[in-house]
Amino acid sequence: MFRTVHLVRDEGGLVPGEGVDALEPEYAVVDLETTGLDPRHGHRVCEIAVVRVRGDGEVVEEFSSLVDPGRSIPKETADHHGIGDGDVAGAPTFGQLADTLLRLLHGAVTVAHNLPFEERFLAAEFGRLGGTPPGTPPEPGLPGLCTVTAFRAQLDWRAYRLPGAVRSLSGRWPRTEHVALADARNTAAALTTLLAAAPGRLVLRPAPVWPPPPIPPGGDGGDGGVRAVPRAYPATGRRGDLAGLCRSLPVRARTVPDPAGAAAYRAALEARLARSGRVTWDGAAELGALMGRAGFGQESLRALHREVWRVALRRAGSPVPEEAARRLHGLARLLDVPELARELPPVHEELSGVRLVPRGEDAEVRAVAAWAGRHGATVGTAVSKSTDLVVTVDVARAAGLKAVRDHGIPVLTPRQAEDELRRRIARAEKEREEEREEEREEDGTEGAGGDGGRAGRADPRLVFPVSGPPVGWRRYELPAELCDSGNGGGGYARAVRRLVEDAADPAVPYVRFTRDPRPTLTVHRDGVPGELREQVDEALDRLRRHRDGPAVEVR
Repeated sequence: MFRTVHLVRDEGGLVPGEGVDALEPEYAVVDLETTGLDPRHGHRVCEIAVVRVRGDGEVVEEFSSLVDPGRSIPKETADHHGIGDGDVAGAPTFGQLADTLLRLLHGAVTVAHNLPFEERFLAAEFGRLGGTPPGTPPEPGLPGLCTVTAFRAQLDWRAYRLPGAVRSLSGRWPRTEHVALADARNTAAALTTLLAAAPGRLVLRPAPVWPPPPIPPGGDGGDGGVRAVPRAYPATGRRGDLAGLCRSLPVRARTVPDPAGAAAYRAALEARLARSGRVTWDGAAELGALMGRAGFGQESLRALHREVWRVALRRAGSPVPEEAARRLHGLARLLDVPELARELPPVHEELSGVRLVPRGEDAEVRAVAAWAGRHGATVGTAVSKSTDLVVTVDVARAAGLKAVRDHGIPVLTPRQAEDELRRRIARAEKEREEEREEEREEDGTEGAGGDGGRAGRADPRLVFPVSGPPVGWRRYELPAELCDSGNGGGGYARAVRRLVEDAADPAVPYVRFTRDPRPTLTVHRDGVPGELREQVDEALDRLRRHRDGPAVEVR
């Protein structure tokens, strides 16, 4: 199905048509979640995501949907990726999504982290549609790039699983794993970061070529009006964060929400806001499921959220009272439309969530309470278990209150209370600055070290904010053809890795790799150190078993 292209360093003298600058083409980064590990045993795709991205990280389009696999999902698999039979009930089948998938793949280099795994399942799914999979001879295969292979060739890391690759390139572990869109975003960001941070130019070799636009059996080459069912997940890493769920949805998606599903989501959202003005963890989970079932993308969901916010603004009246303005600021953040709050007077919310109760009519007590209220604190009239502190000049008397004793509530003088609240304001400002820094980093990744950060804004990009060469940049590039995950069916075993690294080092005389006229590994047996001979024999055996691998010569 795929014709492998490799990411290699431009050593100069690239013949036209032999390769292209890796920043030139677009990439279609694919990730699948499946019912098991092998399609030959009847396992199927149950979630698919494609991120179409340019070499500089700009997102062109995202697509994601749960897929009805037409079979049950084993419990151990469901525990792994979180997709159960109930989640895929009513989701589109692979056949219904095939047109969209082919449109996204055509004209781009298909990318996956362990491409052979994705290829086996895609070929099996297309084969089930009654025709030949795209890229089947005599047609040329779709150009495909495996990031596991690319990272092995260019970067000296201990391991190359996706979470470790994200950590090595961004400095952070991914917040979400085993959600197709989150993994596709992280793979895309890892690739574009490598392209951006590499000390020299990287090229794709051989140059990508595409067969004619494929049309699946019974398809018309378009999107067919099928609505996707994306899986919402906490892209910010904070449970119950509705804004994070919004950011987890596809950006620049061409799919259209289902009107009935959108109406159900809006009704549920407005009902929760009417009850408490906020969304709990359980409420966020319910709303996340509804937004996915409706088929929202980020832009369509934010459009609905803007309508909800403007209804709340009209109800607040004009001019907007201070307390209503405070609620509207919070609602704009909750709905991930903070730009709308710029229409309101600014408010201070550093003490949001703090509840204090003033005791007595002393001017100092009332002044502290009023000052705290202006900074977002709730000023109550009765002490209860939800009270954070009591402010009074008569500390001994207030300390005797039953609620104070039962719940261990601090009782402070006005001066003590002001000092304590200023410390809380300082902590809140520090935390908010840390959040802003995270958001600034996510603005450059859309999700990613953060699983998708803030794509959906004016110029969504998937690239990690790094400076300098990538961690582990190899002095000598390894031959990508020898780093293939499929080598010998046993992967990139330790013996193979040692031999490949020796082949790349010009100071090691016993082994060489050449590409002209075809990729060939040559081992001079007499030159192999005695302590390495057993290891070299194992590596050669693995490489020979790799059907599509380079030629192996032993002299």
